[in-house]
Amino acid sequence: GRPVATGVPGEVLIGGTGLARGYLGRPAETALRFVPDGLSGRSGERLYASGDLARFRPEGELEFLGRLDDQVKVRGFRVEPGEVEAALEAHEAVGRAVVALRGERLVAWLVPAGGERAKVEELRRFLAARLPEPMLPAAFVWLGELPLTSHGKVDRRALPDPGSDRPELEGAYVEPSTPLEEVLAAVWSEVLGVERIGARDNFFSLGGDSIRSVQVVALARERGLDLTVQDLFRHRTVEALGRQLEERLGLAEGEAAPSDEELAALLEEVEGLSDDMVLSRLRDQSEPERSRA
Repeated sequence: GRPVATGVPGEVLIGGTGLARGYLGRPAETALRFVPDGLSGRSGERLYASGDLARFRPEGELEFLGRLDDQVKVRGFRVEPGEVEAALEAHEAVGRAVVALRGERLVAWLVPAGGERAKVEELRRFLAARLPEPMLPAAFVWLGELPLTSHGKVDRRALPDPGSDRPELEGAYVEPSTPLEEVLAAVWSEVLGVERIGARDNFFSLGGDSIRSVQVVALARERGLDLTVQDLFRHRTVEALGRQLEERLGLAEGEAAPSDEELAALLEEVEGLSDDMVLSRLRDQSEPERSRA
């Protein structure tokens, strides 16, 4: 019920002399949407709670961010899909963007602006400079056009699933070359739902996150690999991780190490998970396997 600062998302409330009295014959909805006006200082005035999410930009424009009822939770964090869509549409390669939750993953469907399609790593770097890590989509799906309803709105139910194909990455596919790399690639494939895992593919570019890193470690240990979450955060490709497990040495040649701040934030997120949350995530992962069996 209080105004937010410039740049901060909030619900749009509408007031003034042109405001309706309420919904005809629907007193319950009127009471829910037509709320007391605590801003005008006039007794008995009402504001209409629109359910629209927006924010004021520094230059004074009102930026629409979606609907409050589209709000989702990702790994315990509240995410406004409209805010992610607005950030994506600021990229020169993206014409339209729709973001929604599929299963436990945040997915972005994109229509190109006309030029070449941006690679996953480029989109993630672009978003990471503008949004916190839990708001970064795990998968990006390029479409020729967005499916629409008969009313011209985006038909979210008709948006295709990301599928299991390897996403468009900056690097070419490199086949795992050792038995250990093959085991690691199989573990990543099972956890991430991606069929072909290249030896030099980045775990996080493939849709990995803190929760899935815990799942990878648990599954790798079941298969006899002495792997830790710290290993996965420091060595983000199958090739580098395999070399670490074989030699327990430094990073693979040519791989950039994450900054201390980035590594600390990722580890803090994992360490903040309760035992019940970790067990729940691992149980969710194993249930589809039991169903198929």
